[in-house]
Amino acid sequence: MKTALIAGVFALFSSAANADLLSRWEVAEEATMQRLFDLYGNSAAFQPWTPDIRNGKACLLEAMLREFGTGKVEGFVAHKEATAARRMSYSDPLELTSESMRATTANRIWFEEIAPLAQACGSGF
Repeated sequence: MKTALIAGVFALFSSAANADLLSRWEVAEEATMQRLFDLYGNSAAFQPWTPDIRNGKACLLEAMLREFGTGKVEGFVAHKEATAARRMSYSDPLELTSESMRATTANRIWFEEIAPLAQACGSGF
């Protein structure tokens, strides 16, 4: 009985932590993407995450946590947040895109490892 209770409490906190990571990722990525669309002169084309995108990213986040561990995934999200915080300093959309994409390699998450996870979740990364 105690084991089940402890597992339930752990799952609850784990779920809340994952929801926080997902929310942070979403805010950072939307801010960065909005700036990219501005730099390309097509602000009106920007679309925030839809429920389908959010579900795919939630699936991907869970898979990333299992595959790469909390430290690397938190580093990935922190890099996305740092890029979003500096987004207005970029005048070249390719530089901003490159910096945003560096979130994976800066945290030793390689394309060939994350691509199948994203594909299985129906998500981009």
